[in-house]
Formats: sequence, structure tokens, C-alpha cells
Amino acid sequence: MISTRMTEPNTRFSTFLTAAVLLLLSACRTEKSNSADTANSAENGLRVALLTPGPISDQGWNAGAYGGLMRIKDSLSARVSHIQTKTPAEFDENFRLDGEQGYAIVIGHGFE
Repeated sequence: MISTRMTEPNTRFSTFLTAAVLLLLSACRTEKSNSADTANSAENGLRVALLTPGPISDQGWNAGAYGGLMRIKDSLSARVSHIQTKTPAEFDENFRLDGEQGYAIVIGHGFE
């Protein structure tokens, strides 16, 4: 019974995270008139990064976020990245690093 209760919030959260990213992507979508731009866009693909303040094996907060990231990967064929940070300063550093590496969406999952 306890494992069922632990799974439900994670499933709800990962579903929420997936829906939020899909909504964000649909709001930011623009029409491409040049076929070369469209081919280049499809070739590069969507890149989504996740930063967590703890391990994804916690079967709670971070595991739910990672589950959402995996749903994004599976449903949108996105390239994904996950980094576990140790300090709030690492969040800032990794936000910049992921942006420089071309990640369109970087999710900072935590209170940091």
C-alpha cells in the first residue's frame, strides 16, 4: 500500500512536468518558411536539461522530476541531460553550461 502511494505523486508530478514543457514548446513554436531551416531544426532536435539538488534514486521529489525528463525524451525524441548539483552555486554554473551547450530548456528542480 505504501509503494502505491509513493508512486502516485511521482506519476502526477512527471505528467505535470511533461505537460508544462509541451505547453511551453507549443507557445514558442514558429513556422519555418525555409526548408533548409526546417531540416537543420529536425537534425539538431530539442534539448532539455534537468538540474536536481539530490539523487534521482530518492523515490520522491527528484525521482519524479527525472521521470518527467524521461517522458519528454520518449514522447518528443528530445536529447536530455541530468546533473545532480551539490550547492546553489553549482545550479548557476550548470544553468550557464547547459545554455552554452544548446539546451533549449533547462529545469532547475529544487528550492535553490
